[in-house]
Amino acid sequence: MNKTINTAHIVIVEDNKIFRFIFSNMLKQYTQQKLLITEYENGTDILNDIQANRNNSDIKILFIDVNMPTLSGWDLLDKLQPYLKHQLGDPLIFIISSSISKLDQENLRNYPFVSGYITKPFTKEYLFNLLDETFSTLSS
Repeated sequence: MNKTINTAHIVIVEDNKIFRFIFSNMLKQYTQQKLLITEYENGTDILNDIQANRNNSDIKILFIDVNMPTLSGWDLLDKLQPYLKHQLGDPLIFIISSSISKLDQENLRNYPFVSGYITKPFTKEYLFNLLDETFSTLSS
């Protein structure tokens, strides 16, 4: 059965304002799928919105930075688990980080629902290939 995604809701949780701006602009250049992009500066803000049932309808992809103040990406993943399937629609989750720490790679094993780990910086081509693969999987 072939599902069509009209607009894909993508959420970016990233504390670095410059990276968030660049990442969002890269996503806006993606033309293979209409995107709704929501940005959060930290994990606490997205968690508050989810708990209040705001801005979380049918999220397809969630990009989460690991190293954020107040609530790390790992802590956010722990707090999001109860909401993933029912309230958030089981989005694909990608960790984004400038860290190549083995500890981060090992932490990833504790989160089998995470789809991948993306090391910053990455190219627009890399991102577009990832989106192409993701939307191909989601629509089949």
